Amino acid sequence: MCGPELVRPNPTPLSHDRRPRGARAHERGTDDRGSAHARGRAHGASGAARLPRRTLAVAALAALFALLSAAPALAQGADGPRRSPWERGALQLGVGPGFTWQNGDFQPWLAMSLGAFVTNNIELHADAWGNFPGNGTLWRLSPGARFYIPIAPIARLYVGGFYARYVGTRDVQPLYTDSWGARAGAAVAVTPRISVAGGGVFESFISERCNGRDCNRGYPELQIQFTF
Repeated sequence: MCGPELVRPNPTPLSHDRRPRGARAHERGTDDRGSAHARGRAHGASGAARLPRRTLAVAALAALFALLSAAPALAQGADGPRRSPWERGALQLGVGPGFTWQNGDFQPWLAMSLGAFVTNNIELHADAWGNFPGNGTLWRLSPGARFYIPIAPIARLYVGGFYARYVGTRDVQPLYTDSWGARAGAAVAVTPRISVAGGGVFESFISERCNGRDCNRGYPELQIQFTF
């Protein structure tokens, strides 16, 4: 009779790596160094993720420095010291009286204009006129453009167009709110930074309530202009 079969547990599998023990230890050391190097790369990558903020800050400072450095050149003009008020890069501040007639009533205004010359003799500007009758204020806000035609080194003819929006405060409300128009005149430079301009303006109201001859009007304009 056969006795019970003895089941021998499986022995721990032997490694098939027949390399000397020193070679295996050297490999483990290499793996440890590789892991440390990988962790270093991961840390460097996290640091690189923060780099754009510093880069943007440096770029902003560089742009500010470049703008401040270029300011004297802009003030002098593209080709050296400014020779006329109508050169590219010039900023122009104009002040003067304004006069209009609305439904037979004479209206005085305080007029201000701020313009920038995008190229020689072409100006984009924004005007603000104020009328102060005592019980409120009537404002006229108007973007526009002017083209200056050289006729002499110190003189220009100009033509331009604009859109205007009228806004009232307190008890003063405009009869019409929107208009467009054209202007023409002449400007004379007293110095390279001061000029005097005057001409005529045609304005047409485009508000829905406007009809008949009251929709159109003409009036003079006069300004002293300071160039920067």
